[in-house]
Amino acid sequence: SFIGTLDGETHPEAGPRILGVRPFGRMSAAAVVRFGSGLPYTRTNVTGDSIIGDINGSRLPNQFTLDLPSAGRCASAGWQAVSI
Repeated sequence: SFIGTLDGETHPEAGPRILGVRPFGRMSAAAVVRFGSGLPYTRTNVTGDSIIGDINGSRLPNQFTLDLPSAGRCASAGWQAVSI
């Protein structure tokens, strides 16, 4: 199996200034990648009393997930912090 992470954060003054606010300042994002090869298993007939093929001769499908969490602050009229 494999697990990898990547994350980053923008500078408070990053991005364009829109109406006096930098909407992309202080934003953060991350990526978490998980990959696992399929687990081995032994095939049996429908009733489960006879083995078909070798013991642990088959594998379940691979599994892959990608998580993209993000967080940031954006300013509203009252300069209230909002989490996105």
